[in-house]
Amino acid sequence: MDLEEIHYRERDLKLRADEFKQRDRHHEDQRKAVYLTGVATFLGILVTVFVATATIVAQNRQFDASLRTNEYNGIVAGLASDATAVQDSSMRRLVNYVQDADNYESEDLHEQGYRNAMQTLTAFIVDESTSSGATGLGSYQDPQPIIVPRAMSHLRTLTQTKLGAVTIDFAGADLHGASLPGFAPLAHVWAPGVDFRRASLDGLNLEADGSPSTLQSAFFTCASLVSAKLGNAALDGADLTGADLRNADLSQVTGLTKEQLNGAWIGPATRLPLGLAVKPHEGWRGTDPDRCYDMVNDMTGMRGSQGYYSELPCPTSMAAAKSMELEPPWRRPLSDLVEACRLRAGMSRTEVTPQPGS
Repeated sequence: MDLEEIHYRERDLKLRADEFKQRDRHHEDQRKAVYLTGVATFLGILVTVFVATATIVAQNRQFDASLRTNEYNGIVAGLASDATAVQDSSMRRLVNYVQDADNYESEDLHEQGYRNAMQTLTAFIVDESTSSGATGLGSYQDPQPIIVPRAMSHLRTLTQTKLGAVTIDFAGADLHGASLPGFAPLAHVWAPGVDFRRASLDGLNLEADGSPSTLQSAFFTCASLVSAKLGNAALDGADLTGADLRNADLSQVTGLTKEQLNGAWIGPATRLPLGLAVKPHEGWRGTDPDRCYDMVNDMTGMRGSQGYYSELPCPTSMAAAKSMELEPPWRRPLSDLVEACRLRAGMSRTEVTPQPGS
C-alpha cells in the first residue's frame, strides 16, 4: 500500500468519525428536546390542574357562602311568618346554624353571629308575648301565644353555649305562667319589669355569667323559685309576694326588702341577704293558694314596682285609689287594683263594688 492510499484511508476514517459524532450530537439534541418537551408538558398539566382545583375550591366556597346566606335569609323570613310551625322551625334552624362554627369565617364572626341570634330570639319573645300599647300587666287569664314557650325552649338551648359577652334582654316581656325549670343561662339577664307571675322557675341559676342580673320591678308574684340561685341580681322594686323560696339562695341580691316577701314561702334552707331576717314559714302557695290565684288575676294593669315606690302607690281602699295620681292614668277598674293591693298586703278581699267612672 502506497503512501497516498494510506492518506486516503485516514481521511475516510476521519470523515466517518466526524459523521458519527455529528449523528450522536443530533440524537442527543433530539433526546434533550423530547425531555424538555415532556417536562414542559408535565408542568403545563400541573398548572392546569392547580388552576382548575383553585377554581373549583373558589366556586365551592362561593357556593357554600351562597348556601349559608340563603339559609340565614330563609331563617329570618321564617320568623316573620304568621304560621307557628314555620316560626318554630326557623328558630330551630337558627340555633343549629349558630352552633356550627363552620358557618363563620372567624371566631369573631361566630361570636357576632351568636349575639345576633340571642338578640333576635329575645326580641321575638318580647314582641310576641306583649300586647301593643298595653300599660302594665296583661290579663293572667289570657294564654301565652303558643310560640312563646317554644321560643323560650330554643333560647334555653342557645344559652347553654357561651360565645363571648352577651345579654338576654327580656325587658317588659309577659312570661306569666312560663315553665323554665333549671334555666341556667351562660349570659347576663336583663329583665326589668318582666311578668313572671306564677311561673315555674325552680332551679333558676343566674350565677354562671358572673355579672349582676337585672330584675328590678319584675313580678315574681306566687312564682316557684325553689332552689333558685339569683347570685347578685338587683331586685329593687321586684314583687316576690307569695313566691316559693324554699332552698333558694338570695343571699347576695341587692335592693330586696321584707315588704317584697309578704306571703313568700321561706324554708329553713332559704338564704336571704344579711340583715333581712325572716323566720321560716309556709307561704300562700301552701296555705292559701286561692289568694295567689285571685291576686295574679286582679293585678292586671299594675306597673313594675307599684306599691314599693311612692310615685306608684298600691291603694288598699277605694278612697286611697281615687286620690291616687298616676301618669299615665289607671285604665282599668280601680276596684281590681284595690283588691290586688289588699291581697298582696295580706288583707282580706273586700269585694269592692266598682263606682261609676272608676
